[in-house]
Amino acid sequence: MTCNVMKSEICSHEEVLGAGKFLRLVRIEGYEFTQRVHCTGVVAVIPITDDNRVILLKQYRKRLKREMIDFPSGLVGDTTQDATENAIDAAKRELIEEAGYMSGNIVSLFERHSSGGVTDETVQFFLAQNLELVSSEVGVDDEVIEVHSVLLSEVDSWLEERVSDGCLVDPKVDVGLRYLDRHTHPISLPAEKGRVSV
Repeated sequence: MTCNVMKSEICSHEEVLGAGKFLRLVRIEGYEFTQRVHCTGVVAVIPITDDNRVILLKQYRKRLKREMIDFPSGLVGDTTQDATENAIDAAKRELIEEAGYMSGNIVSLFERHSSGGVTDETVQFFLAQNLELVSSEVGVDDEVIEVHSVLLSEVDSWLEERVSDGCLVDPKVDVGLRYLDRHTHPISLPAEKGRVSV
């Protein structure tokens, strides 16, 4: 039995053990795990420039007390103003908010579970191309974000250097880079279905 993890409603076979603003701890058939609430999804954006540079973020994560390398990512519809936001709009918003870029072509790629033993959350990945830098001011609220443009051919060594410096690497980065590595360069978009021009 499964529940829609992005809804605030509680399924009849769930026992809620605790709840916060965006997460709750539940028990179903003896298994304990977390669920997202007050949002409708999670998105991650893989931004790639015309000259094959991948856009990566370095951000301090308070829960881990470490800096982490990640793609622009975040929740869908997690504020009152954005309650009806869809995934593609959230992806475009996160790309601007966290990296300062707009994308002329953005396409939904696939969904992946973030951690099957801890949560039933899924992340929807997007590929963003035809990038235009529109702002040097990035981050919202108290976020402190550094934006890095790294040649795809040098990204492995760049990540190794960041790890040596003490940074963590979010698994979403490995997923996104694997996708890019499996496609010829310059990157060609998937089929027209799902492409959004902005």
